[in-house]
Amino acid sequence: MKRLLSLLVMSLMLASCSYLEEIKNEYHLDWASPWSGKIRYEIVTGNDYLKKSIRFINGGTRCNVFTSVSFADGLDKEILEVTSNGPNRLILTEKGSNKAIYKLYFSKDDIHTCEMTWDNHTATEKQYIPDKSLSATLNRNIPVGKH
Repeated sequence: MKRLLSLLVMSLMLASCSYLEEIKNEYHLDWASPWSGKIRYEIVTGNDYLKKSIRFINGGTRCNVFTSVSFADGLDKEILEVTSNGPNRLILTEKGSNKAIYKLYFSKDDIHTCEMTWDNHTATEKQYIPDKSLSATLNRNIPVGKH
C-alpha cells in the first residue's frame, strides 16, 4: 500500500513538473518582462487602484509579486515558488508550502494575458482593500523586439 501511494505521489509530481514546463515554454515565462494588472477602487479618490505585478525569475520557477496602491508610497514584495496544478494553471506558494497564495489561469487565445485570483493578505491590501477575495487580469509588459 505504501509503495502504491508513493508511486501515485511521484506520478502527480511528474505531471505537475511537465505542466510547469509546458506553461513556461508556451507563455515565455523566461522573458525578463513583468506581468501587471490593476483593480479600480474608490478609496481616497474615484481614480484609485490596487496594482499587482509579477516578475518571473530563475527560469520561471520562482517569482517576485509586488503590491501597491496608487495613492501611497511603498509596496509589498513577496518572493514565491511557482508550480502548476494543471494545464494552463500556475500556483504561487511560499517556499516549502503547497498552499496556493495566488492562482494564475492562462488562455491559449492570448499568451500575453492571464487571470490571477488571491485572497486579501498583504499589509497594503489589509490596510486599504475591503474585499476578501480578489482577481485581476494581468498583461505582460512586452519588451521591444519580443513579439
